[in-house]
Amino acid sequence: MLILMENFFIGPIPSQLGECKSLIRVRVSKNYLSGTIPAGFFNLPLLDMLELSDNWFAGELPARISGETITYLSVSNNKLTGEIPPAIGNLASLVFLSLDFNHFTGFIPGQIFHLNKLSKFSASSNNITGEIPPSICQCESLSAIDFSQNNLYGQIPLHLTKLPILGVLNLSRNLLSGPIPNEFASMTSLNQLDLSYNDFSGRVPTGGQFQAFNSSSFAGNPKLCSSHNQTCPVYQTPKDSFKKQHAASFSTTKVIVTVIVVVTVFAVITLTCMRIRGKRLEKSRAWKLTTFQRLDFKAEDVLECLKEENVIGKGGAGIVYRGSMPNGIEVAIKRLVGRGSGRCDHGSLIISMFNSDSCTEYAYTLKVDEKSDVYSFGVVLLELVAGRKPVGEFGDGVDIVRWVKKTISELAHPSDTASVLAVIDQRLNGYPLTSVVNLFKIAMMCVEDESVERPTMREVVHMLTNPPQSAAALPLLTL
Repeated sequence: MLILMENFFIGPIPSQLGECKSLIRVRVSKNYLSGTIPAGFFNLPLLDMLELSDNWFAGELPARISGETITYLSVSNNKLTGEIPPAIGNLASLVFLSLDFNHFTGFIPGQIFHLNKLSKFSASSNNITGEIPPSICQCESLSAIDFSQNNLYGQIPLHLTKLPILGVLNLSRNLLSGPIPNEFASMTSLNQLDLSYNDFSGRVPTGGQFQAFNSSSFAGNPKLCSSHNQTCPVYQTPKDSFKKQHAASFSTTKVIVTVIVVVTVFAVITLTCMRIRGKRLEKSRAWKLTTFQRLDFKAEDVLECLKEENVIGKGGAGIVYRGSMPNGIEVAIKRLVGRGSGRCDHGSLIISMFNSDSCTEYAYTLKVDEKSDVYSFGVVLLELVAGRKPVGEFGDGVDIVRWVKKTISELAHPSDTASVLAVIDQRLNGYPLTSVVNLFKIAMMCVEDESVERPTMREVVHMLTNPPQSAAALPLLTL
């Protein structure tokens, strides 16, 4: 015999002990033994008791079990894993089987219930699943069954109620369903019944042995109702339940499909609108509308007019379109030719202010912003003041801007008035000198070589409409 109960032994049991064929009893419970259980223990020819509970044994039970003399087998409260070996059904003399508080998985082997001497079978607090085997009714020697705290499902086998001496039945905390068999009422041997915390349905039977059970035996089953309730959910057979679930599933499927279709259509419409709006925004963001007075239209309104049928003129620097704004105002829109367009032909007031070198420089600096038009506007102002064309009158490589700057740089006593008189158009004789000087100064600011030094068009408009008052007393031009 190997009896070491309730000590402080640690570590594994030597596997050689499993080969000791003279062993009659092995009782080592309530220690700190670990490792795997020697497989030989389950096949010893004389062993009648194998008590290994309350230790730290791990691993799986052996697949080969043939100890025909074992009557007592307990491995409860360890860390055993794997499935319950069907070979336990070979222990022909087995009376007591305890597998509680481990980590067993899989199904309860039906072979165990072929043991005609088995009296107590406990496998609570594991991870066992599946249905209770129908073969359980063949083990008429069973007096106590504890399968609580597992994942068993399905219904209670009706033939289980035929076990003649069953006194304890604990199936609590599983996933069992269906009605509670009325046949339990005639089991006079059954004095402990726990079916709590499952998914049983219908009415709790009354009379007979049910009078010995209290309400806690059926707690935690929401679909159960006591005999005192006036209304109670009607239990459905699996066939009826399947039909109902199938109908519900079909209805649910139709709802889901409908929702998906509606959402898809809505999403397509939304995405289409967003894409159209995005293209418009993208298109409008490529343009900048600079206003020098309050306007009642937007860049998008201008862009809508850039169509071939609205063209009213073409020049070297761009195309002019006629536009009708939402408020009814008719406008002229000039679309400038930007850098990289490859176009720099003469023929307009803007482009014809440059020679080939200047044209290249202008092409590199031309952007859709106000500073481009400011320079062009300055050239126009110089044309008005000097009465000359922008190019062609000053020699090769010289335009009106260079000519004006060269002329005023050669003055012996430079001043605003002297500068104006040096380049003035004779046809301006009799015009207020103040206005011409102011116009000339604005023109020279507009044609600064660096764009950052030029005023904005808003500032140009302000200077033109608000001339300096200090020069108001200057005389008229006399040429």
